[in-house]
Amino acid sequence: CIISAAMTQFFDVANFLWTSIIAFNIHSVIVKGKGRVVEYWEKYYHWVAWGGSGFLALVVAIFQGYGDAGIWCWIVEDKVWLRFLCYYLPLLLVMTYNIIICLIIMRAVRDSSQEAMVNFRLRLYVLVFVFVRIWSILDRMQNVLGDSPVFPLALLHSIFSPMQGIANALVYGCNYQVVQQYRYCLRRRGEGFGEGSEDGALDPIESSTIAIS
Repeated sequence: CIISAAMTQFFDVANFLWTSIIAFNIHSVIVKGKGRVVEYWEKYYHWVAWGGSGFLALVVAIFQGYGDAGIWCWIVEDKVWLRFLCYYLPLLLVMTYNIIICLIIMRAVRDSSQEAMVNFRLRLYVLVFVFVRIWSILDRMQNVLGDSPVFPLALLHSIFSPMQGIANALVYGCNYQVVQQYRYCLRRRGEGFGEGSEDGALDPIESSTIAIS
């Protein structure tokens, strides 16, 4: 159970950290015009996502917080402060950051040819992220404030929280240009891709903006 709890903490935090990194990346390309350098930042993205989640997972381990959490193995119920500090506070900060960045991007593309497409994709990202995560926040708040768990909230929490990964794959990866890039990579059969824009490969700016196309 402790191993399962540690993996849940690590990968769940990494999951939503990656959404903020994607938001930062899109902002850097569209608003800051840094499409040619974002690929250089990829190693730092990994440090933030895996390093940040690893650090928080280690903090929970130091305070012996892993164990039976009721619905599944996670941070034990009597360490509410540890849940808030190492999970829900980062989650709320990421949620706020993503919303602010999306609003900035939408303002930047106002009256441009990309406005309708970009606004639709960004609204979709925020809506999916909030919808998937809000049930866990409401359920844990009820656990703290209420006398006993509320079954419908616990059920919604248990259904939607594990769906963040597939939700990310659908909203970020299921658009025309991403699918075309998948097909191109499969055709190359492991020969490598991203070598410029020849034969269907994407150049750095195209690969950086692909998530909103």
